[in-house]
Amino acid sequence: MLVGLYRGQIRGKRNFLNMNMFVHILSSRITMVENKRITNPLYLKDYTLLDLNDFRKKSDVSCYIIDVDGEKKVAVSGSLSLEKDADSAQVVYILKIPSMYNLGDKSFKDEYNTRCSYYAGGMAHGISSANLVIALGKNGFMGSYGSGGMSLDDVKRDIDNIKKELPMGPFIVNFLHIPNNDKIEFDFVNALIEKGIKVIEASAFIDLSPALLYYRISGLSKSNDGKIGSERKIIAKISREEIAIKFMSPPDLSTVNMLLKNNLITREQAELSLKYPIADDITVEADSGGHTDSRPLVSLLPSIIEIRDAMQSKFKYDKVVRIGAAGGISTPEAALCAFSMGASYVVTGSINQACMEAGTSDYVKDVLSKVTMADVAKAPCADMFEMGAKVQVVKKGTMYPLNAQRLYDIYIKYKSIDEIPEIDKNRIEKNYFKASFGEIWEEVKKFFTEHDPKQLDFANKNPKFKMALIFRWYLGNSSRWSISGDENRKMDMQIWCGPSMGAFNNFARGTYLEDVKNRKVSDVATAIMEGCAHLSFNNTLKRLGVKNLANYEFKPKDYLWNLDEIIEMTANSMSKILGPRYKKIDQYRIRARLPLPPFLFVTRVTKIDAEFGKFKPSSIEFEFDVTNDCIFTVGDQMSHIVASEASHIGIFLVAYMGIDEISNGTLAYRIVDTKSTFYSELPRVGETFKGIFELKTFLKQGPTTLVIFNYKCFVGDRLVLMIDAIGGFFTKNDLDGSKGIIEAPKKNANVVDEKMTYYKFGKYKESYSKEDLNLFYDGLLEDANLSRENFFIDESIRQIDRITHLSDTGGKYGQGQIIAEKDIDENYWAFKVHFVNDPVFPVSLIFEGINQIIGFLILSNIICDTCKSQETKSFEPLKNITTKGSFRGQIRPSKCTITYKIYFKKFDKNDKDGPYCIFDADVYCDSTHIVKIEDLSVCLDGK
Repeated sequence: MLVGLYRGQIRGKRNFLNMNMFVHILSSRITMVENKRITNPLYLKDYTLLDLNDFRKKSDVSCYIIDVDGEKKVAVSGSLSLEKDADSAQVVYILKIPSMYNLGDKSFKDEYNTRCSYYAGGMAHGISSANLVIALGKNGFMGSYGSGGMSLDDVKRDIDNIKKELPMGPFIVNFLHIPNNDKIEFDFVNALIEKGIKVIEASAFIDLSPALLYYRISGLSKSNDGKIGSERKIIAKISREEIAIKFMSPPDLSTVNMLLKNNLITREQAELSLKYPIADDITVEADSGGHTDSRPLVSLLPSIIEIRDAMQSKFKYDKVVRIGAAGGISTPEAALCAFSMGASYVVTGSINQACMEAGTSDYVKDVLSKVTMADVAKAPCADMFEMGAKVQVVKKGTMYPLNAQRLYDIYIKYKSIDEIPEIDKNRIEKNYFKASFGEIWEEVKKFFTEHDPKQLDFANKNPKFKMALIFRWYLGNSSRWSISGDENRKMDMQIWCGPSMGAFNNFARGTYLEDVKNRKVSDVATAIMEGCAHLSFNNTLKRLGVKNLANYEFKPKDYLWNLDEIIEMTANSMSKILGPRYKKIDQYRIRARLPLPPFLFVTRVTKIDAEFGKFKPSSIEFEFDVTNDCIFTVGDQMSHIVASEASHIGIFLVAYMGIDEISNGTLAYRIVDTKSTFYSELPRVGETFKGIFELKTFLKQGPTTLVIFNYKCFVGDRLVLMIDAIGGFFTKNDLDGSKGIIEAPKKNANVVDEKMTYYKFGKYKESYSKEDLNLFYDGLLEDANLSRENFFIDESIRQIDRITHLSDTGGKYGQGQIIAEKDIDENYWAFKVHFVNDPVFPVSLIFEGINQIIGFLILSNIICDTCKSQETKSFEPLKNITTKGSFRGQIRPSKCTITYKIYFKKFDKNDKDGPYCIFDADVYCDSTHIVKIEDLSVCLDGK
């Protein structure tokens, strides 16, 4: 994270340096001098300080720590200089604000095709469900499917579902050790190999079983350069040093020979296995939910890392075994602790079962969301009951920990069920089993007859083992009751959980994640990893003495993607943010993209209901913060085109759904027809508007795909705008071959009967030059209805160069008409942002041009002349009037003239809306008619 420490001299002749040059100088030409006077310090000019509100938006960018009047502050831009002036500040450090994507070991992300050094560990009985794993994978995170305790048929079914949704991953399948049962393990491994599972998470192993070694060794091979590798990866979850050593060592020779003798591996694989570790990664599991040795991470993790280093020194493997951390990882602080101690990655557990996608009951999720760190206890576990192994579970609201411990105590004390005192038998039957010992034994026999008859044979010979199987019935079913949410068994539920659940609940308190109904597993992952990155930076600032940001409190974001992530997906890589399934799409030069700033009117995406590869009705919600930085604001008023153009979020929605994959990057998006209606006043600077885009229908016509959608824009609960429209994805031939608007000839002229009922044109000229218009654009009209302070149009979005014709008569409706023009060429700025690699002039700028024409007429008092005396503060679209638009051409980068022909339809005034006008417009690119708009409107004040 620390890019460079400025503590010495820069030797060079240039006074101003860019960031890349400076970083290079830091690495190659600075003499480090500690505790000595700096003879040639470095200065920063024209800098911008990092603001708290922008803090989380600046990840993965470099910043400067500067000294401003003796106080250290953080700047995010500026010009570096070797010379000081009155406006410059001395540079103390240059840092890179960490990103969650850069935490941990990059090789872990690369090998498993995940965007973060993080995964969600497997929880047995499908608590780590297929849905949970899929949800993580679709957001670029990796999850481990909890196969333990599941039937093989259910495991196969869930694996098929996961692979269907995540054909490129990332995901893992958990392999939970079953002691002394090689057959079940081999059946499981054969199913994994049959299904093409390349990564497993091996957990609860007390020794390396033959089935596990078969999975590993049968995937070994040697590359052309002589290095050994395996197509099947193992992430081993351990909590003991002796087990870690076994996973980091070559396999036992006797087991290798057994596998070779049974033709399960080749001789070459047998030889290679003696030079290769069993695990690619070791997850060090400290105190955790479920099976745990309750060891503290701060002691266990460094110990395993030290062992790894010793094993690597001994065996000199081609690839070093990575060490990750699990157990108690539920907050940004815990994750940062693990990374700081050298963990290559982190793993979460208990907290994921309180997420929406977890395969457990809503009752359990609600219980977990209220757990504190003191609400957990140790209790005997079902799978290793006789060994005295324990799991960590919730004790609040359930009697399971006490009941399970009582059963274990009885098992230790007595040799058979017959020896148990009647008072204890009755208590067990009434309170624990809710059935007799005989009835439970019949259920046990039925189960093992189907799954493992040998257990029954042994139980018939060994009364104590029979007692253990009966007691294990209760322990095993207790977890199933919690998963199913059995109302009658709430006091018997076994809910695996560690104290980390309480820590996460503390972290989530006061945020949207406090409500369990909002807890999505990918949001939890993002909150921990993003928070870890910010906490790391915050701690660095504290050490450097920066005060203005050092107490920044990170809270989980209540959105899916922020502006920086949206821009990354638009300009560069979708897969970096959304995960590996989008890598193929990243390769396409032409693909569905949003525009870039300043034409991007999306600050954050808050909700999406869509699936990759499923082209069905879907929706997306977003927000846009209206600020003075938006060039489409006049005074404190936002242009109406921002509210309407923001509907381009639909392009992102279909890109998210994978439209480019089915088109192989051959189709480009264009709008076709729109019907838009404004219902209330436009947003103002300082407000945030919310957009809801609903994709209703897909229509396939040859290679072309049409989309029918509805879009609504709100400020709070107030509906501002609604659009019903048709857009389409077209081939290059379709777009280049468009002949524009083709209208059928009409027999009778379309004349509006209504004449101007309120206003007449004031004094006007038949044409206006660019100089005339610049007075309007610069807010310099002497008698304008709007003050100069409230009206100024940025030069970059001035859409009219001249008005060639103005008349208060004629036109389609006999009410007057205007003809205006705008000259552009291939270098016009809009082509650079709309869209990347598919430049086309934005339709919304055409609407802005029309808006500016009418604005000029209003502010010049050419129309609405009798309104001179009233205080007019803004003009907006007329409410409840539906505007229709048809778009049948495109303006590509070239030297051309855009011509606007506007036909006035009606002028009037009413008490509700004030003075207004309604008009139609035709727009031409040179001689081609490309846009037809009906019933556009402007009303003064819009109130």
